[in-house]
Amino acid sequence: MNRGTVAGTLATMLLTGLLLTGSVGEPVDSNRPLPRPHATSEDSGSNSSLWAIPRHGGAVADEADPRAWTPMLNPEYGYGCQIPASWRMSCPDELNRGRGRVLWPPGEPEVRVVLFAFGIYDLPLDEEIDAAETIWLLEDPRIRQMSLLARSNLKVGSSPARRLKRRFVFKDRPEVFQSVTTFVEARPKSYALALLGPESRLPRYLAEYEHMVRTFVYWDLEETPFPGPTALPSS
Repeated sequence: MNRGTVAGTLATMLLTGLLLTGSVGEPVDSNRPLPRPHATSEDSGSNSSLWAIPRHGGAVADEADPRAWTPMLNPEYGYGCQIPASWRMSCPDELNRGRGRVLWPPGEPEVRVVLFAFGIYDLPLDEEIDAAETIWLLEDPRIRQMSLLARSNLKVGSSPARRLKRRFVFKDRPEVFQSVTTFVEARPKSYALALLGPESRLPRYLAEYEHMVRTFVYWDLEETPFPGPTALPSS
């Protein structure tokens, strides 16, 4: 992807049928401050653990059609994708000054999709991914057992990416959990899209997650500070 022409790429991507279903709503206003909740007792654990990121509050489009999709753009870290219009979204302090977004479907407090940027510098991609996954996913002190279910290479747009699927057993939860994490290489940064939730319920949200991954884009902040809503067909 030519990151300097992301606006045109976004418009082309959205107009050429990447949506699975529904319609495109108005873009989420990324310039409006999103709720930044603080951790509570139910979210105890490592501050950097994605399992402990709070899900309280969150912005959602008014009268959102549950079948619709809406663009989400993060101007501070230069990325965006289509998200379900009816899902809630917050920007918690635990993800460091707006680097990430936490999304979850209504009525599913245990299911979440977390999008965030992390540093890619001179190390090989696999080493950087191992470090990021350890910090953000594997170091929660409540984890009793963890196993790798699958690992694969793919592309997100024109960018190389890695996908890892893991199973988790926690000390304080009776259910077995899973994570599906896609790491997108975009030097000098990279991005992660992580789907987390109970193993029994995660499959019903895989289609939404795959859609977010397929529509994920990023841009060079020095070349394109913010493509803006005028880059989107719904504007």
